[in-house]
Amino acid sequence: MSSKVHWASDYPLALLIGYVVGKTAANRRIKKMNTNELGLNTPHEIKMDFNLGQLGTYQTFGVSITF
Repeated sequence: MSSKVHWASDYPLALLIGYVVGKTAANRRIKKMNTNELGLNTPHEIKMDFNLGQLGTYQTFGVSITF
């Protein structure tokens, strides 16, 4: 901000993106289990996919969350 390169909103956004990417990388390695009414463990999976693309002259970034 002092060198007029970044806006103040860039820093919280960078923290959010870093958190989501780190959480996704960790969750791909960890299999979570939920218990149902009978006390049996059932797999619970949340999947996040990141997409890059181009819309005209703009670069785009997307996130798909499946659960």
